[in-house]
Amino acid sequence: DGKNLIGNSQTSAEFTLITGGDTFQPFLTTFSIENIIPKIRNIKEVYNPSDLTTPINDGTVQLSDVLVYRLYLKNTGNEDINGNIVVEDVLSPNVDLQSIDGIDVTVQPNGNLNSIPLISYTTSGVGTGGAQTIIFTIPSELLEQSDAEFHIDFTVQLVADCESLRDACSDEISNVAVTTYTGALSNIEVIDDPSSSRLLACGDTDDTPFCGGDLRQQAGGDYDEYQWTGPN
Repeated sequence: DGKNLIGNSQTSAEFTLITGGDTFQPFLTTFSIENIIPKIRNIKEVYNPSDLTTPINDGTVQLSDVLVYRLYLKNTGNEDINGNIVVEDVLSPNVDLQSIDGIDVTVQPNGNLNSIPLISYTTSGVGTGGAQTIIFTIPSELLEQSDAEFHIDFTVQLVADCESLRDACSDEISNVAVTTYTGALSNIEVIDDPSSSRLLACGDTDDTPFCGGDLRQQAGGDYDEYQWTGPN
């Protein structure tokens, strides 16, 4: 067993070649080691609620559309995880969070999933018209190396009209989930490991950045200054 010869975190080793028979001259000696690296795979897909089998990532959506985000999680590293895994998802300003795993977050903003009660969630900013964040806390026993992949669903709805768009770059719905965890053997801490999806809103193409017709330019808050540029 190589673990008895070279320990974890060891940076050098000394080998002695011994023979009880013929004389020999070593020419080349090789050995291999395995890097112990934690890895939680976090794949994010976006679905139409009427079809949860076909992702619509990078597709076109319309105002008021309801979308289902699905996070697929699996331990693909070569070690288990020490402590909880934390997944943080900061939603686009142009959507409103409706539910998590079928739970109405306007009624129950914090709690545990229906499908996997060991997973807890907290939300912030729901119903405020501003930034909305979801934090999932997942015990390491659900993401051991031998465990099967599982998923978490949450549902959002796009704002109803272009005037309700809240972000300065308001023609896209962008969303990022980040995962933080620590390896049980290596003690390597992985912070904010990202996964993302991107959709176009208002039925736009890449050449048409707004919804069409007259549009009131309303920039998002917390900017020091505003500057609008374009070919026209």
